[in-house]
Amino acid sequence: MFYKKIPLPFSFSFQWIIRIILFVYFIIILSHISYADEIAYNFDIPTTKRGYFLIDETTGIPKFTKGKAIIRKSDQYSTNTSFSSTDTAFFVIDPWDNMPSDFLNKYFGKITNQYILPLIRKANHYNFKTFIFTNSCKNLSYSCSIPKSFNDLLNSKNIKLFFWQEIPSSLDLANNLRQMGIKKIIYTGFASNCCILFRSAGMIDMQKQGFQIYFVPKASAAVETTETWVTGEVHKFTSTVIAQNLGSLIEYKDIFQKLNSISSCTP
Repeated sequence: MFYKKIPLPFSFSFQWIIRIILFVYFIIILSHISYADEIAYNFDIPTTKRGYFLIDETTGIPKFTKGKAIIRKSDQYSTNTSFSSTDTAFFVIDPWDNMPSDFLNKYFGKITNQYILPLIRKANHYNFKTFIFTNSCKNLSYSCSIPKSFNDLLNSKNIKLFFWQEIPSSLDLANNLRQMGIKKIIYTGFASNCCILFRSAGMIDMQKQGFQIYFVPKASAAVETTETWVTGEVHKFTSTVIAQNLGSLIEYKDIFQKLNSISSCTP
């Protein structure tokens, strides 16, 4: 049995050719967008810790000689650390602009505008995730509002705002971070001797959850004593304690300059 081949009108065939071309072009564009979203940006910078004993980098325990732990000649030491947009998140803790003190609003606000916001903008440009934590203003009239400068950033898919009242526990937050592939947290915000340490998203709980902790002292400040607001001694001491027990310190100029010359690779 033979089938008769019926020729298609030229106009019909031409329309289908155009549709196929447009479809292929659309797939190429989508592939390009997906590829761009998957790009991993990376940088290496020195990070600083403090410790009394010389630590074996492989095992994480003190090195011994003749039955005694080896004591460091200097308790401060640096290592080169790699950060990637696939495994690192920035935390901004309580960057309030409506605290019940004009002095605190000005003191902390200067750091937010000069250091935190430029750093977060730069990190966001290279697909690093940022989580901003604050109180909900629904039932509070102070210590809940954040600067309007953050509003534009919140439109980014990489930046999320969290209210403390809506975080069930540090474990829930940690599980969400792990699902995103986050292993390292870089802390900024306020105050270094209060919320950054003790909140549910603070260093102590996140270290217990197994995350590697990093802190940018220049992008933070402490609630000082009456005698230390000018010198910032409480913040300096807190930073030292963090370097001894919780994580590593990052110099602001190191991370900001590195973000300006960042490299990329595909995972």
